[in-house]
Amino acid sequence: MRNQISFLALISLTLLWSCGEAGLETDISKINEIEFTVSNLTAEGIHSERASVNIADEEFAEYLGDIEQFKVNKIEVQIASLNADLASISPYVDRNINTSINGSILVLLDNIELMSVVYEGGNSGTDGHELFHDQGNLKITDRIVLYDEANPSNVQVQTTQEAINILLSALENRSTLNADFLLSGRFENANMTMKIFLDLTARAQLN
Repeated sequence: MRNQISFLALISLTLLWSCGEAGLETDISKINEIEFTVSNLTAEGIHSERASVNIADEEFAEYLGDIEQFKVNKIEVQIASLNADLASISPYVDRNINTSINGSILVLLDNIELMSVVYEGGNSGTDGHELFHDQGNLKITDRIVLYDEANPSNVQVQTTQEAINILLSALENRSTLNADFLLSGRFENANMTMKIFLDLTARAQLN
C-alpha cells in the first residue's frame, strides 16, 4: 500500500509540474514527404525538378502559435517508382564541349546540398552511390538514410549539417523551402518518382 501511495503522489507532482500556469509542454511529431515526379524524360545531360513547401504551415498549422522549437529526427530518400527504356547515371559525353561527364543525383534545400551522389564508373564515386543504381542504371530503392539524430550509425549517405540548419531555419521562420532534384545522365522514356522523408518534432507549450 505504501508503494502505491508513493507512486500516486509522484504522478500528481508530475502533472502539477507539467500543467502549471505556463500550460502543458508537449512534443508533436510529424513525417513530411517531398515528392518529385519526372515524366517522359528523353535526353542526355542535366534535368531538374523543383518542389516548394512550407513544412511548418503544412504539418504544424494548428500549433504554430505555441511552438517553441523544432528538431530534425531523421531524413531519408527513396526512388519510389521507375519505368524507363533507359535511366542511366553512367558517365556520358557532353557533345557541346566534347567532354566526359560523370552522372549524378543531387538534392538541394534552398541551394544547399542535402545529398550528392556521383557515379564515375566501376566502383568509384560518392560513398553509397551504389544504393541508387546497378552498373549506372537507376533502380527502385528502399528508404536510404541521410541523417538519423538518434542513431548516426544508421546513416547510409551522409548529408551536411548546413542542410539540416537550412531545414530548421525554414521551420522556425515558417518560410517556404525550395527543394531541387537534379539528374545528370542519359535517359530514354524515363518516368520516376523520388521522395524525401522528413521526420520532425515540434516542442509546443499548450495553454
